[in-house]
Amino acid sequence: MTTRKFVISVIVIICLTNIPALLLIPTNFKGAYSWFFGSMGSAVNFFWMYIAAASAFGPIAKSAQIKTVKAFYFRYLFLIVYALVVVKLLKADILIFGLGLLAAQGVIFSKSLIESVISDRFTNK
Repeated sequence: MTTRKFVISVIVIICLTNIPALLLIPTNFKGAYSWFFGSMGSAVNFFWMYIAAASAFGPIAKSAQIKTVKAFYFRYLFLIVYALVVVKLLKADILIFGLGLLAAQGVIFSKSLIESVISDRFTNK
């Protein structure tokens, strides 16, 4: 699987986690929109990280290092501002929002674990 396909599959899975959140809107509106904004922030952050890493590769190592450091700090500054806006202005549930922000990490871990178990099961006889 190429890196681009992996990133797209992770983002699709993150977006699919919003279906249960949307179904919970009538019973837990605050939790639903907290998860939605958290997971969307996670997806945007993950895609931004992929774009920054892909554009950082170049012929000059020092230039690539500077681009990577700039992208890293700018991305996290944006994420902090985004989190403050969502928590302060929208009064989101901090715990559910934080778990939503960890959606990309959870999807990557789960996807890797499942692929590892499947490959071990069918290759080791």
